[in-house]
Amino acid sequence: PLDRPPLESASGASRLKPRMMQKKSRSRSGSLKIGKSSGPRIVTNIRGATKQQIITRHNFYMYEFRTKYCQDFPLFMCKQAKPYTCVKAHYENNIRRRPRLVNGKFNFTDKLCTFASITDCPRAMSCCFSHRVQKEHIYHPSLYKTQLCESPLTEDGICAEFGVHCAKAHGLKDLRQPQYEPEDPRAQAQRSGSASPQFRSADSGQESKLVESQGLQISKTFDENTKELKIHADYMYKFRVESCIPHSMGQCQFDGKTCFHSHGTPAESRRI
Repeated sequence: PLDRPPLESASGASRLKPRMMQKKSRSRSGSLKIGKSSGPRIVTNIRGATKQQIITRHNFYMYEFRTKYCQDFPLFMCKQAKPYTCVKAHYENNIRRRPRLVNGKFNFTDKLCTFASITDCPRAMSCCFSHRVQKEHIYHPSLYKTQLCESPLTEDGICAEFGVHCAKAHGLKDLRQPQYEPEDPRAQAQRSGSASPQFRSADSGQESKLVESQGLQISKTFDENTKELKIHADYMYKFRVESCIPHSMGQCQFDGKTCFHSHGTPAESRRI
């Protein structure tokens, strides 16, 4: 008979179990473990993070966040699958490309592609535009953390609305200068100082004034564009559709040409 190794005793198995557990990534309070034990540790508490920790966090989210597939998810071992807070991709619609600036050109810009997902785009990974499904635009160096978030921080220093992966800045120390291509018109405006900061802060209005005084050039984000689209939708579907109640009472401060509501009869109002 062939010699077989002795069976592992119960006490030996109990000694091996903690060693196996050490190979898996663990999380501490206020930090997020990335990859194996030798990988970087990304802080989640923005309020208590140092300047160097903030820079490390920015570099990770711009160049590493969900650029690789999670190895634990196919084995049903990922503990951050539900809710999906894992820093690695689980499906094809989660994987994003790593932005690279080569010879003064990004491999893809922060402008959105007409195709929402990389999987639907004919150029796929070679497309020169960002894709909304993979959130490539909000983590692009031209947009990431270039605008103050309107949502406050929780007691743990995490964004209350968008969570630990929020792509907007919380406070001045979390704000960064956008990185554009040298030939980008926004870069030329940034160098000349003619561009004005476009952001709103829910935390403090003084921070906004301080950023303006320091001359930080903040680019417009996709979220602000969606707010403008909502305003456009109000004009398309609500402008001059209903009669002006203050006008019927003789108290409207606007005339019939500038008031948002109709000053005529209901038959003269717009139809939608």
